[in-house]
Amino acid sequence: MKKNLPKNLIKKTALVAVFFIFASFFNSVKAQYCLAPATNIQIFPTNFAQTTAVYSSGAARAFNFNATAGCSYYFATCGLAGGADTYLRVYSLANGGTALASWDDNCGAESSGTWVCTTTGAYSVLLTNYPCNPLSQNTSMTYSSNCVQTPCSAIAYGASGASSTGDEEIFNVTFGTLNNTSNCASTAPGPGSINQRYSNYTDAVAAPAVNIGSTINYGVTVGTCGGWYGVQTKIYIDYNQDGLFTGANENVATIASSNNVANTGNIIIPAGVTPGITRMRVVSVEGSVPSPTGSYTWGETEDYCINIVAGTPCSGTPAALTPSISAPQGCPNTAFTLNTSSLSAFTGLSYQWQSSPNNNGPWANVGGAGALLNTATTTTTYYQLVSTCANGGLTSITSVVSFSPLVNPCACNPYAPSIAGIAGDEEILTVSVGTMTNVSTCVSVGPGPGSIAQRYANYTYFVAAPSVCTGQVPFNITLGTCGGWYGVGMNIYVDNNQNGNFTDPGELVFSTGAAVNGVNSGFLNIPNTASVGVTRMRVVAVEGVVPGPANAYNWGETEDYCLNILPAPAVTVASGSISCGSNFTITPAGALSYTYTSPGVGGATLTGASQTYSPLANTIYTVLGSGANGCVAVNLVTVSVSNGTNMVISPLTATACPNSPFTFTASGSVTYSWTNNTYTNTANINAGGPLSTITCSVIGTNSIGCTSSNTATLYAYASPTVVISPTLVTVCVLTATSFTASGALTYTWANGNTGSTSAYTPSATSQFTVQGSDANGCNSSASAIVLTNPAPPMSIIASSSLVCASTSLTLSGSGANTFTWSVGGNNANVIVTPTSSTVYTLSGTGANNCVGNATINITTNPSPILVITPPSASICLGSSSSFSVNVAIAYTWSNGSNNNTQNLSPSSSTVYSVSAEDSFGCIGNKTLSITVNPLPVITINPSAPEICRGEIATVTSSGASTYTWLPGNVVANTFTDSPLSTGFYSVAGTDNNSCKNNLAFLIKVNSCTGIEANTNALQNTFIFPNPTKGLFTAKFEFDGEKTISVIDGLGKLIVKSTTQNTSETFNLTGYAKGIYIVKIDTKLGSANYKLVIE
Repeated sequence: MKKNLPKNLIKKTALVAVFFIFASFFNSVKAQYCLAPATNIQIFPTNFAQTTAVYSSGAARAFNFNATAGCSYYFATCGLAGGADTYLRVYSLANGGTALASWDDNCGAESSGTWVCTTTGAYSVLLTNYPCNPLSQNTSMTYSSNCVQTPCSAIAYGASGASSTGDEEIFNVTFGTLNNTSNCASTAPGPGSINQRYSNYTDAVAAPAVNIGSTINYGVTVGTCGGWYGVQTKIYIDYNQDGLFTGANENVATIASSNNVANTGNIIIPAGVTPGITRMRVVSVEGSVPSPTGSYTWGETEDYCINIVAGTPCSGTPAALTPSISAPQGCPNTAFTLNTSSLSAFTGLSYQWQSSPNNNGPWANVGGAGALLNTATTTTTYYQLVSTCANGGLTSITSVVSFSPLVNPCACNPYAPSIAGIAGDEEILTVSVGTMTNVSTCVSVGPGPGSIAQRYANYTYFVAAPSVCTGQVPFNITLGTCGGWYGVGMNIYVDNNQNGNFTDPGELVFSTGAAVNGVNSGFLNIPNTASVGVTRMRVVAVEGVVPGPANAYNWGETEDYCLNILPAPAVTVASGSISCGSNFTITPAGALSYTYTSPGVGGATLTGASQTYSPLANTIYTVLGSGANGCVAVNLVTVSVSNGTNMVISPLTATACPNSPFTFTASGSVTYSWTNNTYTNTANINAGGPLSTITCSVIGTNSIGCTSSNTATLYAYASPTVVISPTLVTVCVLTATSFTASGALTYTWANGNTGSTSAYTPSATSQFTVQGSDANGCNSSASAIVLTNPAPPMSIIASSSLVCASTSLTLSGSGANTFTWSVGGNNANVIVTPTSSTVYTLSGTGANNCVGNATINITTNPSPILVITPPSASICLGSSSSFSVNVAIAYTWSNGSNNNTQNLSPSSSTVYSVSAEDSFGCIGNKTLSITVNPLPVITINPSAPEICRGEIATVTSSGASTYTWLPGNVVANTFTDSPLSTGFYSVAGTDNNSCKNNLAFLIKVNSCTGIEANTNALQNTFIFPNPTKGLFTAKFEFDGEKTISVIDGLGKLIVKSTTQNTSETFNLTGYAKGIYIVKIDTKLGSANYKLVIE
């Protein structure tokens, strides 16, 4: 390839390139369309458009064209001069980039090739020309393109396809040399293809050439991708190439398709049809085909191309053909197909099958004319095919094929079907019986008639029948799933009498309702009476319960097989008698070999033509005879042995009371064995019912092992007939009732009483039994039914079962019609007030007049005892006292407090009450008395002392018991002082109740000069507190400027302040205790106040 040469080395060579684009291609294309000379290019066919372009220079030239998805396009360069090297490439105009296809002739025989379009759109063909010989001059280049499509792929045929996937599907189509196979997963490559609905093979499968006038074999195999519900198939050929399938004779075949079977036939391509490549359509529809176009529900449509060509007429003797038969053997009236695989391509040939009961004739025409014949017969029949050429009438005859009907009840009996209604879920995967093992899968379809994947499989005749003997035949059957597993029942049937059904006794040879997902093993129980020969076995595995051998069900599968039941040998052997200690020889006949087994566990097994035994007692021996086919027959040989000893039983007969024991004693042997499994010389036997007879046998063995036997008989007396009266009585529960017995000598009652009468007190409905004894000591009993009416179901509900003492509550009774309380009262409800824990009882009478009782225990809790500390108090007016109550849960004082402690300060003598609740909710109460003593009323005399400076003021108090004067803390009734200035004093008096009160007073000191202060000017002025610890406030109820001065007892100014405020606070903390003068000067006047600092 020279595409990478330097540009200065590239020279141009004359090139004429012709590109042809069409849908079906053959080796003759290039020769057909490359025409010379280049100046006289012709395009075929002429009714299609062409494009021609001429370029004067350029090493690379391109031709653009539109391509359709699914179409194949052929490109070729033609008419090149010697020494040219051409290189073709195809590109997409939509995205450019890498070439989609390329061809290089490498200085060879010109470039050519085919490209298949996958996406409809615009494309370009690029041509590059390189020199191979020495460089030549530039030459012009011409190329053309033409798109040629056959009617098969170019014509827009009406669509046809299924609307749903699943169920029926076309698996194979043959037509002449066309043979195309698909499956459930296949999607055809052609435009419009949809998996399991429509398949377009028009460009993907080569069109077979069929001659006009020739006979063409066809075959259509339809299977299933789900269920099978009956299918019709039609084949259409567009003979007139008009894009329709509605022309005369264009529906060339109609087939009733069988599941997964090649439905075959042949057609003759009629004269007068349009030659060329045209479309063939195969439509398979569940039900019937509605039309060659349009939609249907389930099935599939497949489209193909075929090439109809004018054939060559036959002449002379037709070529000999090879006949074929689809099944040389089968059941009577089973359809089979006669055909030939070597039809001639010449036209004018006709075919006729002939039949005969003999291999050498005479022959008679059978069926219509044609190379393919579907037929059936009940007898052995021979067939040959006669070919006749219309041009001269010469014929040729094939060799002979034959059909032989089978005598096979298994395959040919008309058994009723058994088939699952729905595919999927549980499936039979392996069946193994004898030498036969057959394996299948979820996609397997049985080869026999009626088989449907996952629903029914017919393996009769197609799987060799294993030979089995009667008796127990082992099997292994593997079950699996093609979806889910929901529990499976499995039955196996064998048509033992070969009558075509499985309903006779013994034909259900195995059954389980719990088959496993895996290997299921067991035995087929084939009876000895089963008919010998080939018969049918049916395995039915059903999700749930098997409904029967020929019943419908939903999920699961049925499989049919053949079994060859072999005969067991007819063994004969005689039984006999001997004396104890003698020999007995067993000599069987009728089998190939024999096996002898002695009775008992571990009995010896011997072989041979005969065996000799010396039994000491009656003995049964087992003889197995084996035939040449391996089957076994079982025979029993009984040897009777006469007694060897004299057995004596004492007594031999006896009578006892019914069902009572009696002892028999045997003698005359060494060992004994009684029929009641006693192994001593004595046996205890229970008599039977009244007047019955029981026997008991004993076998005795002497010292040499010989035995003898004897039988004892035990009779039973009649039982006394005991009668009880009454036999049925109804009383209230626990009410005594009297009964009387008769018919016997003595009586014993169930409650231990004796005598002919007894009282009985029932606690519930019951039987009361009496046993009577007669003169033989035999007993019998009788019973009376004592029905009890229940006591009314009394119950008591209390409003509370735990209350505080002396608290009232309501008891509510129920269950009876009338009531009586232990505390008195006849109503259902009663109110009680227990002072301590009390049990209350209620009696009630029901509708049946029976009495019932109920009790209830009411538990009381005592009220808490409250203790107040102190229990009382006496206080002065204005004082307080603290009290506490012993601990409870909640408290409520009469003053509204809820604390257990109180600090009380009443203004008068008061009685307080407190309620306290304990942990049981019970409440206790207590009262508290507080006596409030009035404060003493202190008076002084004079009440307003006034002196001149330098005088002594004397003040006497009254109204209390003791007095204390301030300042000075003088304790006396009388107080004296000589102040220098007016000041305040106080006296505290305490009475006999220790109550204390104070009185403050002013000793006014005058200068005695005749000038007096305006005592009324400052009447709205207050000094407080007084006495004080140091802080005091001067308050004024008038406006204006005030000057406040504080002077100590020596006349020294301590503090001075001027203010417009209505109050002023001073802090004299730290000053000495004593009396101070507070002087206030205002525009209204001045005033002095005595201030005491404590």
